[in-house]
Amino acid sequence: DTALTFAELDARADALAHRLAGHGVGPEHLVALALPRSADSVVALLAVLKAGAAFVPVDTDYPAERLARLLGTTSTVVTDAATAPGLPDTGAVRVLVDAPGPVPAGAAGPVPGRRILPGSAAYVIHTSGSTGEPKGVVIDHAGLRNLYAFHRAGVIARAEELHGGRRMRMALTAALSFDTSWEGLLWMVAGHELHLVDDDTRRDAAALVRHIARAGIDALDVTPTYAEQLVEEGLLDDPAHRPKVLLLGGEAAGAALWTRVRAADGMLCHNLYGPTECSVDTLWWDAALSEEPLVGRPLANTRAYVLDAGLRPVAPGVPGELYLAGPSLARGYLNRPSLTAGRFVACPFEDGARMYRTGDLVRWDREGRIEYLGRADDQVKIRGFRVEPGEIEAALAAAPGVDRAAVTVREDGPGGGKRLVGYVVPAPGGDGGTCSAVDAADLRAHLAGTLPAHMVPSAFVVLDAFPRTPNDKLDRAALPAPDPGGAGDGRVRRAPRGRREEVLAGLFAEVLGLPADAVGADDGFFDLGGHSLLAARLMARVREALGEELGVQDLFAAPTVAALAARSGGAVPREEADPRGDADPLAPLVTLRTGAPGVPALFCVHPGAGTGWVYRGLLEHLDPRQPVHALQSQALSEPGARPGSVTEMAAEYAARIRAVQQHGPYHLLGWSFGAVVAHEVAVTLQRDGEEVAALTLLDGYPAAPGETAAPAADPLRDLLESLGYPPREECGAAGGGPLTLAGLVAAAAEEGPLSVFDGETVAALGEAYVHHDRLAAAHRPGVFRGGVTLAVAAHEPDAPGPRVWDPYVTGPVTQHEIPCAHGEMMATKPAAEIAALLGEGTVGR
Repeated sequence: DTALTFAELDARADALAHRLAGHGVGPEHLVALALPRSADSVVALLAVLKAGAAFVPVDTDYPAERLARLLGTTSTVVTDAATAPGLPDTGAVRVLVDAPGPVPAGAAGPVPGRRILPGSAAYVIHTSGSTGEPKGVVIDHAGLRNLYAFHRAGVIARAEELHGGRRMRMALTAALSFDTSWEGLLWMVAGHELHLVDDDTRRDAAALVRHIARAGIDALDVTPTYAEQLVEEGLLDDPAHRPKVLLLGGEAAGAALWTRVRAADGMLCHNLYGPTECSVDTLWWDAALSEEPLVGRPLANTRAYVLDAGLRPVAPGVPGELYLAGPSLARGYLNRPSLTAGRFVACPFEDGARMYRTGDLVRWDREGRIEYLGRADDQVKIRGFRVEPGEIEAALAAAPGVDRAAVTVREDGPGGGKRLVGYVVPAPGGDGGTCSAVDAADLRAHLAGTLPAHMVPSAFVVLDAFPRTPNDKLDRAALPAPDPGGAGDGRVRRAPRGRREEVLAGLFAEVLGLPADAVGADDGFFDLGGHSLLAARLMARVREALGEELGVQDLFAAPTVAALAARSGGAVPREEADPRGDADPLAPLVTLRTGAPGVPALFCVHPGAGTGWVYRGLLEHLDPRQPVHALQSQALSEPGARPGSVTEMAAEYAARIRAVQQHGPYHLLGWSFGAVVAHEVAVTLQRDGEEVAALTLLDGYPAAPGETAAPAADPLRDLLESLGYPPREECGAAGGGPLTLAGLVAAAAEEGPLSVFDGETVAALGEAYVHHDRLAAAHRPGVFRGGVTLAVAAHEPDAPGPRVWDPYVTGPVTQHEIPCAHGEMMATKPAAEIAALLGEGTVGR
């Protein structure tokens, strides 16, 4: 929804460049760009270059630990007011693009005194590293200038010639932390329109194809894997709306795609090859010039050498390793001189020159063209991302309970194509014999806290020992394939309920290539081996089957069959989930309201009764844009399930929360027993390195040391009264005697908090209520780093008071009295006051 002229873009970039210069930014300074995908991100990139410095693009979706590593390499961070609070504090100066800042007098136009030399640093891109640490590649202006000269005189000039010299529209779909984003930026520098496609659209192949047609996009740069998805969604079907230029790069192109793009009359398709260490592109080829995929010939000023192990040139047709030389070579790796020396080596064919050892196997053909054959080492490209398995192995080996770890790339998984699989050998148990339990969900959560999403394996296999070769090395070829769909994992899957769940379970299985009965209602798409491109394929099938405009972002937010079935259809979210429709009221996590993108979600932990639907009373008082989710007792979906402790329950709930929202800041709420659990969930999330922005406790308190659970004289009556619904006489409670199960079911049938459940479920909740009471008495809380908001029921004179929480928090306990009894906190008036408290804590804004 933002459009800038070239003059406006230039003026905004100049103004920000002057502000950066005012903070001492200049040549050889590194400036991090930590911004959401917006016009400001392009302004900031240009401003850093105008200030003479080098930019370091940072993906703000990265885990906090990785963000801290990347930001720690820079002295200045350009961000905005919404993003800044979620960034780790590394001591760098923060410059907000959306906040007025001091601009020196006479700051119009370019920053004076900024002389940019060919060897000046232009940007730093971080890639995966085999040692467990990301590598920062330092690119200078000579490499960037050479890249622009090639594109301006080559594909851009040819496209202009073919289409009458008119201004064209280039879609930028790559992440700005991915150096291939320069393909689009250079078209803008050449005078063409840059269309910065939003995250939701660029991640959904069907949505992107529609956008290309609607916006009249002329040029597009994507990976071959994504191009296959776009073609499947109809990218090339309509000659009137297909792009005029298609650029492929980032990984090897397959023969089927090559044939398809060659058949698209009037479309110019170039295949581009180049490692990050060589300024994006070093080889190119026009698909129209060969029937088989080639990476072709070097760009101008670039030399390509195909050498054997002794650095001797090999004959045409003989495989060898590709070495590259010329001005496109990076300086090397940031602060990694030994690593730089190992990859940037002396060139024996040019005096005083260096060449970069790519690790790629290629061969010349008899016409002097280069064919890509694969890798000479363990590095892989998955959907355009460079991945070093060693970095993932290092992170996986550091996971709790893991003794040894290995990571491989397999092509026998869901939907075909490459996928990462992690293998672990558990650490020995306390007796030195039995192994400790290792859970795939815990491994996934651990890696998600340290690695980008594209580096988290889609499947995990736990082994007693790794297979070995005769030389006693890890036999990677003998590592077993993951069990499809996790069959044999010992879990009892809940069968889909209702038409929507049944349809979605079938589509999950279809897209993932699994047996129809291998997908349960609570199985997650990504837990079953799905990835982002398969997600786009799935959501296209979902739109066809259900006729609803659900997108990939819906799947990321609700990755299980049950959660996606409950998700709103259409562009406008429903005000409230309907527990009587085909949303599953028994799911471990229910979405009470989907809300709007970008608004912090509220996660509510069930009280002792085990149901999260009690929090529906908050919805009418909170901002209607705010998503609201509720955790529910496992006893609803798995009768007889009994968590062993509050700590165990909190770990499970933290994992479910992170399945909906991968990273913080999180906003948590708990009532009664749920307050004790919510506090422990917050402790668990902080232990995993996540930020908890707000923790609100509703009349819930930890047990005193030595306290035991008192046996309830009438647990079924206590269950209803705890929710503010004392049973009436006609429900079997005459004379104040014990409430019968039949009476409880009758009470539940009323328009109350349990009215969505059948008798069997209500009975299970009664048993869970008693069990939760025992868990609370046995629980000794951890320590939450921060303050909490405590809403107390003013009509309960024997409440322990806020001081009992003091040993378990490091910040203040802010008490607010709500004029009600304990069981009445979700009645209309108390709920309104509680919602107001949440709003003060930024939860409800």
